Amino acid sequence: MKYANTTLPPWFDYLELAVNYCCMTYMAITLPLYIAVVTIMFVLRRSSYKGMFYRIFMVGGVIDIIAIVNSYLGAIFPSRSWFLEFYMSQGTTFGHVYVIIAWTTRCSQGCTVTLLALNRATAVCSPIRHKQIWNSPWANLVFVLQAGLAIVIGSFLIPQKFYWKRQANGIYIQFEDLNFRAKYFNFAYALDTFFVISIIIINITMMITLKRKYRLRKSASYCAPLNQKVLSEKQRQENNLTIVSVVTCAIEIAYYLYILYAFPIQAHVNTRVFFLLYNVFNDIYAGASAWLILSFSSTLQQHLRNQLRCMPLNRYQQHSTLKIPMSSVSHTAFRKPTERSSFIN
Repeated sequence: MKYANTTLPPWFDYLELAVNYCCMTYMAITLPLYIAVVTIMFVLRRSSYKGMFYRIFMVGGVIDIIAIVNSYLGAIFPSRSWFLEFYMSQGTTFGHVYVIIAWTTRCSQGCTVTLLALNRATAVCSPIRHKQIWNSPWANLVFVLQAGLAIVIGSFLIPQKFYWKRQANGIYIQFEDLNFRAKYFNFAYALDTFFVISIIIINITMMITLKRKYRLRKSASYCAPLNQKVLSEKQRQENNLTIVSVVTCAIEIAYYLYILYAFPIQAHVNTRVFFLLYNVFNDIYAGASAWLILSFSSTLQQHLRNQLRCMPLNRYQQHSTLKIPMSSVSHTAFRKPTERSSFIN
C-alpha cells in the first residue's frame, strides 16, 4: 500500500469532521464504561469473574483501553491539528511511540480474540478436558502469547525512522523506509489472516457442537419429561450465544476486510482517507467489547449500577452468575464457566 496525495472533494472536510466528532462522542462514553467494566472484573476476580476466561478478558480489556487512548493521542488529535505545537516540539518521538503501540496492541487484540475462542470451544466440545487444560499451570503461558508475541512484533518498529506528513490542516506519522513498511504491512496482513481463519474455524466447530448437544437434550426431554421452562431457557441461551457470535465475528471480519482492501488490493490510498477509516474501525473494534458484555450480562449491569451508587460490590459476590453463555469468538463474549456443563447458568 502507498499513500497518495490526491486532492479530495470539498465535502470530504465536512464528512471527516462529522465522523471524527461522532467517534469522539462514542469514545467519551465508551472509555469510562470500559474502565469501569475491567475494574469490576478485577475487584471481583476471585468470586464472580474467576477463571481463565476472565483473566484473558481483563488483559484484553486493558489492551483495548491502551489502544483507544493511543489512537486519539497519536493519530486523531494530530490529524485535527490539535496541540500541533506540542507534537512538532517533540519531533517524531510521539508519532514513533504511537506506531509502536498501535501495531503492538493490534496483534495482542487478535491473539486475545483467538485465545478466548479456543477457551470457549474447549468448554463446549470437551468440558472435562477443558478443566484439565485451563486449570493447568501451563495455561498461564497464554499470557506470554497474548502479550509477548505482540511486544516482539512491536519491537521491530523501534529502530525505524518516521516523519510527520502534513496534509490539509493535519499531520500524519509516516515510515521513511518504504521497503520495510511494505514488508511489515504484508506480515501484519498475514498474521491477521491467521487470526481470522482460526476464529472462524473455532466458532463454526463450537456452534455445530452446541446444536448437536441441544438436539440430544431435546430428544431426551421426550423420553424423560424435562421441564419445558428449562428447555426454553437453554434455547434462549443458545440464541443469545448465536447473536453474540455473529456480532463479534462480523466486527472482526469487517476489520479484516478493511486491512485486505488497504494493503494488498488498493495500491494507492489517500492519507486522510486511510487514517479516517482506520481510526473508525479501531474505535468500533476496541470499544465494542464493553457494550456487548454489558448488554448481555445482567450480573455486570447490576454490579455497574451498584458501583455508580457508590455501594459495596461484595454484597453481590455470592449471587453473581451470568445468565447466558459466553461467545466463542471474541473477548466481547462472556459467561462464567461451570464444572459440569458447557452452558453457563
